[in-house]
Amino acid sequence: MKTAKEVCKQLGIRYYRLDYLIRNGYVPEPRKIASGQRIFSDEDIKIIKQVIIERRHLWYILAKINMFNLIILTIYLERKNEFICEEE
Repeated sequence: MKTAKEVCKQLGIRYYRLDYLIRNGYVPEPRKIASGQRIFSDEDIKIIKQVIIERRHLWYILAKINMFNLIILTIYLERKNEFICEEE
C-alpha cells in the first residue's frame, strides 16, 4: 500500500495529474484511510500506469493526425495560390 506521494514518485508524475485521473473517472477511486488520505494497492498502481500509457499513446496519435492535416492543408493552399496566380 502506497500513498499518493509515493505513487507519483514511482510513476514520475505530478500529484495534480493523478488527482485528475481519479476525479474524472479514468482510474477507480482508491481506498482512503480514516484521515482521508488515499492509499493505493499494487493493482491500483498497475491500472494508473496503464491509463497513463494509453493516454500518452492517444495524444501521440492525435498529434500525428494534426500534423498530417496541417501538411495536407498547406499543400492545398499552395496549389490554390498557384492556380489563382496562373489566372491573373
